Amino acid sequence: MGMRLFIIIGCLFLSKICTAQIKDAHAYNGNKLYANGKYKEATAEYQLALKKKKNKETQYNLGNSFYQQKTTRKQINNMRLPVEIQKI
Repeated sequence: MGMRLFIIIGCLFLSKICTAQIKDAHAYNGNKLYANGKYKEATAEYQLALKKKKNKETQYNLGNSFYQQKTTRKQINNMRLPVEIQKI
């Protein structure tokens, strides 16, 4: 009985983790691209993630990807970002 309960709880826990990763797939991809120095592609992924769900961590990462590209505020404003940037 104890082992069966342990397996059931383990399966529920793993399904929750997998679901969370699917929901934040664009943010996850953005992080991978950013880590590989592909800042322009990471920016696009972060913007897609923020379209689906506003998230302060993703917004911060988006700001960092702009910074790495040496993007100015004027350029950012001209892009008309698909999301409203929240104050962090």
